[in-house]
Amino acid sequence: MKNEPPIGPGRKLIFQDAYVWLILVSALDIMCTWMILWNNGVEINPLARRLIFLGPKGLVIYKFMLIVFIIGLCEVVGRRNRKAAHILVTAAIGLTIIPVAIALAQLMAQ
Repeated sequence: MKNEPPIGPGRKLIFQDAYVWLILVSALDIMCTWMILWNNGVEINPLARRLIFLGPKGLVIYKFMLIVFIIGLCEVVGRRNRKAAHILVTAAIGLTIIPVAIALAQLMAQ
């Protein structure tokens, strides 16, 4: 770790496997949200609801910015407190799974 560059090709993310899961469930969230909206449902998240007028692009940009923020926060926190950052990324994944599960249940009930 002494000779690792602070940023760049030789530097790995602290929780890169968890970030892949975060990106996956976030993508599922976008897809499920769009399916719900396509079936005349409504977006419950007030911030995302404001971005819906931009169409799928607005939802993707919102979710992408949220993912970038969470990963950046985890990387900063993880350099100081690995356990706290692990809790943060795990919570982010868990919280993102909740609307996906609810949306899937709604879609299957139709």
